[in-house]
Amino acid sequence: GMQHYKPETKKDCSPEALPTVKSTIINDYKEILTECRFSDAELLFPASGETVKFHRAIVAAHSKPLFQLISQNNKSKQYVIEGLDSVAGTDLLQYIYYGDTTIDP
Repeated sequence: GMQHYKPETKKDCSPEALPTVKSTIINDYKEILTECRFSDAELLFPASGETVKFHRAIVAAHSKPLFQLISQNNKSKQYVIEGLDSVAGTDLLQYIYYGDTTIDP
């Protein structure tokens, strides 16, 4: 006849017994930003001419002013940020992506 699998011991599946799995979301977002994987736009800082790649969906979801900037011209691949240098812009992106608040004033 057919054999049925029977576990040797009954497993405790209560919430207290389940192992805690450490969230990797912060590291995932750090990697997404630093590796520029699938980035679809870049910020241009006119003062230095430097650019920093980013993901429009992530940035737009976390910043109303940047959402408005992106929405005004959502076909653009480059967005100009006046009054910020690339260091401040990178700090801003790190804050948006993974909440790093070690921003130099």
